Amino acid sequence: MAIYYPPNQIKPNLFANSGEFVFSSNNLPFSGSYHQLSNGRYYTEALHTNTSQEIIQITSPTTTSDLAVINSGTLPKVVEINSITPNNNAYSRLTNQNTLPKELPVNLQNLPTLQNYQIGEFTRYFAKKINQDLYIEFTQDLYDRLISQDPSIYYEQYIAFKLPWRLIGDKQQVARTNKNIVDLTSQQFNLSRFGRYLKDNYLKYYK
Repeated sequence: MAIYYPPNQIKPNLFANSGEFVFSSNNLPFSGSYHQLSNGRYYTEALHTNTSQEIIQITSPTTTSDLAVINSGTLPKVVEINSITPNNNAYSRLTNQNTLPKELPVNLQNLPTLQNYQIGEFTRYFAKKINQDLYIEFTQDLYDRLISQDPSIYYEQYIAFKLPWRLIGDKQQVARTNKNIVDLTSQQFNLSRFGRYLKDNYLKYYK
């Protein structure tokens, strides 16, 4: 049985590229979804379950001999960087990885402005994680970065989309319009349980 950790002790839905982590049990490379506990330890899977395995973060080796250590399966728990020079990039070339850290998209508050209420609607921006019914809502700036495939963010893991949202008018008509828009967007982007994510609240921000 998995040990229970409260949500405030887990940083979920992280993603590791090849070369960033190894399994603590056998030093084999790990890539994919993982989470971090408040004690600083890392485990496989987006959330903690009874199948989660501990993984260990490594730093980028700076020489081909360091890379040979990884491939031999005798990797120490931490490979330290002794120096960084233009010639010490064999590992980056072989793994074809960008050594700069990448961001995960996160929820960001996006509220309608006074001008939006004068117009009667505003645009809401969302993303769905590929192969998971995991949604986030954020600002236009983050949406533009995902759509433009900004290399500093994990755009390849998400489907970004936007939709117009009615703010004023007859209450029943506003709710009906927003629901129709959600239904059409869900069909267009194959969004499973998107309405449930919105808690079927089609009058959010209504005045």
